[in-house]
Amino acid sequence: MKFDLIIFDLDGTLVDSRDDILASAHYMLEFLNLPKQKDEDIMACVGHGLAYLIRGIVGGSGPDPLYIDDARNIFYSHYSKHLLDHTTLRDGVNEFLREFSFIPMAVLTNKIEKNARFILEGFKIDDSFQLVYGGDTCPEYKPSPLGVLKIMKETGADPSETLIVGDSDVDILTGKNAGILTCGVKGGRIGNEVALAAENPDWLVGSISELIEIIKG
Repeated sequence: MKFDLIIFDLDGTLVDSRDDILASAHYMLEFLNLPKQKDEDIMACVGHGLAYLIRGIVGGSGPDPLYIDDARNIFYSHYSKHLLDHTTLRDGVNEFLREFSFIPMAVLTNKIEKNARFILEGFKIDDSFQLVYGGDTCPEYKPSPLGVLKIMKETGADPSETLIVGDSDVDILTGKNAGILTCGVKGGRIGNEVALAAENPDWLVGSISELIEIIKG
């Protein structure tokens, strides 16, 4: 299997960041004296960018846009200081990056780029990626294909030999919208696995380690 470019999602794909995201969401709700939310309801809002996450969590509690701004700022401030407290690197990631270091790789996430880079640096894998695009890097979030198209343009990759790897239906839709190959990764505790499988990715694996074997053939 030959690839010109492999694009990775971050949360749930390269790292398991569920616990730190939840901690900041619960902190924000408590700080603003808002009703508690179930973990599952909070996680259902993850993956579409910070604004979507905050509006999903706060719901109808604060119709004033300033209220939403306060919630976003509180969450972002807390999360930026605690994003590596409990986050872990997913199994097989280091092995994959070593095995295929000759393949150009990039990260495309709806997380704010600064935080994405901080996480990659924290696990000392930032040098493995030529490009890191966050939700504030491009004018459109995934599943818009814009991020993928810009990455392919910068790397000179061919769509037929470009692969996107992610743990959610958003990642698979992004790949399909961009006309590239797709691989879904289960077990990241972020994306909904039922929705992921329903998008019929070209490959569906239980871990990054399984993807190693697929590429090696």
